[in-house]
Amino acid sequence: MLEVFRKDARRGISLIFHHYYAALCKTAYTILPDAALSEDLAQEVLMELWRRRDDFHIQHSLGAYLRRSVVQPPLKYIPEKTLNFWEGPTGSGVP
Repeated sequence: MLEVFRKDARRGISLIFHHYYAALCKTAYTILPDAALSEDLAQEVLMELWRRRDDFHIQHSLGAYLRRSVVQPPLKYIPEKTLNFWEGPTGSGVP
């Protein structure tokens, strides 16, 4: 898919969208359970790929890159206290 994207960006982005969009939405939803926001995040990742099409260089897994790209923004919405793995839900210090 990356090779197609490099040679024919329109065809490549279409293939990438059809192949990865649902999985990206699902990945975003597991972190931030809001269907509309998950779809927006997935679309934004793919739009950013399109915007950077002329200077986009990735050597390894496109899927891993896209998943990582869709995971980063939802982490901003999770309150910091939620991410404290050392404190249990009751503050007992047991994860």
